[in-house]
Amino acid sequence: MFLPTKRTDGVSTSDLIVRVLRGYDEYIWRNLQKKYTPEELGISQEYALYVKLKRSYKNLANKRLVAAQGGKPEPPKSAKVPFWI
Repeated sequence: MFLPTKRTDGVSTSDLIVRVLRGYDEYIWRNLQKKYTPEELGISQEYALYVKLKRSYKNLANKRLVAAQGGKPEPPKSAKVPFWI
């Protein structure tokens, strides 16, 4: 059943959807760290492994970046990340 909603000027529905989807893997990661099972989260074992591997790769890439910068602090969250991550 479709329920129409009132439009709000300056708010893009697409932008809202992208923001929700962008944070989905982080949500899954946090809950896996809290010892929720993939079944409890409604995801497959393979997707849970994908999220864990993705996080490990990001951590490794960040450590290499910090080492390359001579131990400087972590770059801001807006730093570019390869498209496959």
